[in-house]
Amino acid sequence: MADLYRYAAFISYSSKDAAFARRLHRALESYGIPSSLGKFDLIGGGKPNRVYPVFRDREELSAGHLGDQIEANLRASASLIVVCSPDGAASPWVQKEIEYFAGQGRHAKIFAIIPDTAPLVDEHGADATQSCFPPAFRGEALAGDKLEPLAADARKGKDGFRNAWLKVVAGMVGVT
Repeated sequence: MADLYRYAAFISYSSKDAAFARRLHRALESYGIPSSLGKFDLIGGGKPNRVYPVFRDREELSAGHLGDQIEANLRASASLIVVCSPDGAASPWVQKEIEYFAGQGRHAKIFAIIPDTAPLVDEHGADATQSCFPPAFRGEALAGDKLEPLAADARKGKDGFRNAWLKVVAGMVGVT
């Protein structure tokens, strides 16, 4: 029997990426997975062929102790979607959320997406992609257990927004 979850996914992001996270949240929750791909229930007893509901802190958190609520909602989420930007990479909360979720033994259910607002190049003209990834994705955390996600890239000239979030959905349901 499949695990039962409250959320199809938990979106982890820096507050500086809030506009992108809000857009991603709307896109995911409003998407219907084509029935031609099969039957999917991402939370067990949820809406068939839907990525619903998706946890985003501004939509779901109540007043209370933040750390305990975040951990409870991470445990209640089938997948973790990390918005990877330089701001996300610098966020201690994003790092903690990745570490906690990975610590639950669910590395394969962590998905990375680079927002369309992330820079393509740094101040020296070099590719800025690596600066988007939090330390957990660069092998600097998790006691040497290096996570190597293949990031969907919403930036212009890369996947673009629609293709990027669809790549995340494809990973969540296990299709190409």
